[in-house]
Amino acid sequence: TGGGRAERAGGPPPLVGASAPGGGGGAPAVRVPAPRRGARSNESRRNGAIQRSLGTATHPEATFELAEPVVLPAGAATGARVETSARGNLAVNGVTNEVVFDLQARMVDRRILVAGRTAISLGDFGVTAPSAPVVLSVADEAVVELQLWLSQG
Repeated sequence: TGGGRAERAGGPPPLVGASAPGGGGGAPAVRVPAPRRGARSNESRRNGAIQRSLGTATHPEATFELAEPVVLPAGAATGARVETSARGNLAVNGVTNEVVFDLQARMVDRRILVAGRTAISLGDFGVTAPSAPVVLSVADEAVVELQLWLSQG
């Protein structure tokens, strides 16, 4: 499982869990679901527009599923911060596209803390940027972030 903070418009809600069947030197099949109904802005009056734009009523969950195993460099086992990437399929608003997350990982108390991010185009996922009379413009690009605690067992 993992967690995040919703501080920016559409900031990441806490992740509820991840599954990684199998074993070996990497994570062979990981699926990370994230509830999107909790996505909110630092301005509560924007929350309704964000929820409508993300289509959370019909697609309440976004998922990321690895396309190939991620093997962490050797330094991860010693507690050193390591960098790698994860290629997979991100599903948002009922639309799935391949993305690559840039990852940082390190061992903390026998668990691995993984943080990652990738930039996406909202239009590629059928998301129309929210609009309001008090907002001049909203960029079509968004940053998707994740934070996971991985443990064996």
